[in-house]
Amino acid sequence: MSMELMVKAMKIKVGNSGRKLVLLKLADNADDNGNCWPSYQHIADQCEMCRRTVIDHVKQLEKDGFLTKSHRNSGNSSNYYKLNLDAPEVKKTSAKSAPVENCTSAKSAPPSAKSAPPSSAKSAPRTSHSFEPVNEPKKNKQKKAAEFSWRDSLIQLGADVVDVRDLMLVRKEKKATNTEAAFRRFLNQCEKAGCSVREAVEICAERGWSAFQADWDSFQSELASKHGLAPIKQSSRPSQSANQPLLGEDIDSAWEDDL
Repeated sequence: MSMELMVKAMKIKVGNSGRKLVLLKLADNADDNGNCWPSYQHIADQCEMCRRTVIDHVKQLEKDGFLTKSHRNSGNSSNYYKLNLDAPEVKKTSAKSAPVENCTSAKSAPPSAKSAPPSSAKSAPRTSHSFEPVNEPKKNKQKKAAEFSWRDSLIQLGADVVDVRDLMLVRKEKKATNTEAAFRRFLNQCEKAGCSVREAVEICAERGWSAFQADWDSFQSELASKHGLAPIKQSSRPSQSANQPLLGEDIDSAWEDDL
């Protein structure tokens, strides 16, 4: 294929769209000197038109000076073509002079809806022989990071599935934020309290807390009870109410102060 001839063929006005397609096909087969020898049938198959129509288009292109045609002496059935794309452009041919394609072969019939290949986002990129840029849809090669999940993270750390479900319902009801930062604060309180994530989730689910603080007397009492120890005596500090734990955004704020 000669890219230079393809460019010239694309710019030339030949007066008929079918004839332009035949000229482009010849340029596609030609070497840099404009020499090629495709058969009529090959051109017809590639351009999706009748062999008779291809012959008419080649005759007109030869008449307009865009190519010269000669018979090959090697016994082959195809012709020898020499493209001359520096010839002056012709005026648009009238409708009467344009060959009318009247084919009844199965090859020229329009493809049915069933034979059309289904479009798919995974299909191969389009190949264009046009010299205009083709804007391919941009593909995001980087997959979006999976959204952080309190539920999955708690279960992975050993929490009971039912307790996790109940805790998430409480947090939803109390409009607590389920961010990764809030989850790290939850784990920090577990570490301070010296308890496992499973125990902390179980206690919060039973008491209807969206979260907890390690220094709550009520939490320490529940934890001691689960370990078979005597409940911790609740202090009378006015700054903390064991019966009214902080909820939702309030506990998040308390965690931030604690950190």
